[in-house]
Amino acid sequence: MKSRCELLLAGFGVMGLLAGCQSGQQSPATSRIVWQEGESVASVREGLEKVADTGKAPASSGAVLHGQALSPKDASVSWKVSVPRPIERAVMAFRYGRLHWRADMKPPVFTLELDGAGQRTRQEITFQPTRGWGAKPGDYALLFCDIGPVAAGDWTVKLTSATASNDLSVDGFFIAPADFVISATELNESDRISIDANGYVGIAAPAIVHQGGTPDVRVLHRSFDGSPAAIQTQLRTADKGKTWPLSGSSSPTTQRATATHLRLPSGLPDGRYEIVVDSLDQKGSLPMPVLFAGQMIDTLGPRVQHLQSFAKSLETASDPDLIALKPTIDHVIQFAQQSQRALSSSSGAPVADGDVRRQGLAEQEGAASTAVSLDRIRGALEQTEVTVAAVEAKRLPFEGRTGEFRLAYRSAVDGRLAVYRLYVPSSYTQAKQVPAVLFLHGGGGDENYWPELADGLILKMLEERGYIGIMPHWNRRSFGEHWMQDQLQLIDEVTRTWKKIDADRIYLTGISMGGGGTFRLAVAHPERFAAVCCVSGSGDPLQAANLKPIPIMIIHGGADNVSPPQSAVMMNEVLKSLGHTVSFHLFPLNGHNYHAEKYLGLTLDFFDAHRRVP
Repeated sequence: MKSRCELLLAGFGVMGLLAGCQSGQQSPATSRIVWQEGESVASVREGLEKVADTGKAPASSGAVLHGQALSPKDASVSWKVSVPRPIERAVMAFRYGRLHWRADMKPPVFTLELDGAGQRTRQEITFQPTRGWGAKPGDYALLFCDIGPVAAGDWTVKLTSATASNDLSVDGFFIAPADFVISATELNESDRISIDANGYVGIAAPAIVHQGGTPDVRVLHRSFDGSPAAIQTQLRTADKGKTWPLSGSSSPTTQRATATHLRLPSGLPDGRYEIVVDSLDQKGSLPMPVLFAGQMIDTLGPRVQHLQSFAKSLETASDPDLIALKPTIDHVIQFAQQSQRALSSSSGAPVADGDVRRQGLAEQEGAASTAVSLDRIRGALEQTEVTVAAVEAKRLPFEGRTGEFRLAYRSAVDGRLAVYRLYVPSSYTQAKQVPAVLFLHGGGGDENYWPELADGLILKMLEERGYIGIMPHWNRRSFGEHWMQDQLQLIDEVTRTWKKIDADRIYLTGISMGGGGTFRLAVAHPERFAAVCCVSGSGDPLQAANLKPIPIMIIHGGADNVSPPQSAVMMNEVLKSLGHTVSFHLFPLNGHNYHAEKYLGLTLDFFDAHRRVP
């Protein structure tokens, strides 16, 4: 029979052998520490749209308890926890994220109750704001509270909201002896992390890797009993088709953990990969996606130079199509240069945005990440290079082309470079006429919101239904009150190029701020649209009398804690009393975010039923 060390050598290699022989494997039954995943609740208020918020990169297991679970006053959640050993003096430490993105937000107050083993305790605790909801490691803080002696056995831990607007992303909590030492900084050193009663394993790595460089890729591992952990690491393609074992050297960190610095293989093509860590002390694997982009980084410079030469040639153009093309080329050059700087930094971190209100709205609306996207860069360059090639071959820039485009125009009011993304369905080439929808994003979005929502589901639905989608980066707060003129100019720009757009079937929709923008634009220019749809925001019911007869749909979530559903209910009632054609949909369990399949399906059905009335 093989010895334990021989088995380790067969399964985990030399690095695992050394760690495993020194430490042994700690059983959860003998651990002094309890870790409870926040999303693994025993009870939660009925009717929640979402309990687990998945895809939270630095969260243990990649998920947290969603903020709306505890948002209303008196809302509560509970967890069932097994404490294997009595703790004479215990503490709890909650790992959480909380962004104060509205001026009236205050630190949330909760009642914490523990009930079990014949004991019951109750205290009030307050969570201070952090830097976000859990999109990046620095978003998380730890809240420690003394809970006194805890007997071995089964316990119920309950949090109840003592105030309103208590949104809180709860990654989980520790129950541990008072001498247990851990900090938010320590846990936040990992970009991906897995925590349990024995310890944690984390990965710290740049999201973007240049294959020719030496990226700092570390596995951070700590056993709570102080012994080293046994780990195995590998690199694999995103489709798990190919794998490469990884090795490295280990050293202690200042945060009580061990850091193993990994060496990545060179010469691999650009694409998505995963660093995967397996630990003897924990069940399952911890994967972290990384983007190899060395080839893109090395070729961006020459490609941008070609676009710059082409842009210079357009400065003396007299052809209207070429004059109209210049803003797009200018934008793509700027976009590529910004992307090159971000790729070269190897951070892959979200673009800095000091506007916390926008950050908060982006979370509520489900906006696309602002992290550098190789797909965005590649798509923008490739489609623009096709455009340049067409012009150089004496063809119209977009003749016979369909699909997705990144474009721009200059505002006729202030000359600002206005960016938008456009989707043209494949049916366009054979159609006589096609409908078009202008999409207005919310206060946390940009031109990427609609095309990247729900992994591109909006574009798939536009393709199936044969609609052109016009999706600008707009913001009436920062772009000025001439945003309406900009949107009308955009419609004119698009219809001039895509001549099959039916002028009697141009529609308008938007979410949140875009829902309010939809209402305001419809009030000011009803003659331009066949019908409109306001989602998670509409307007002031007192202004409803200013809306001329134009079919309007209102979609709202009954659990929306950003834009109160009562305003949508009132708007519907007022519009009906004025004799308007209104279709109203209130989804009691939905929050502020956009449900692509359900909402756009209803919207396009509504639009299909209406044409512009002269």
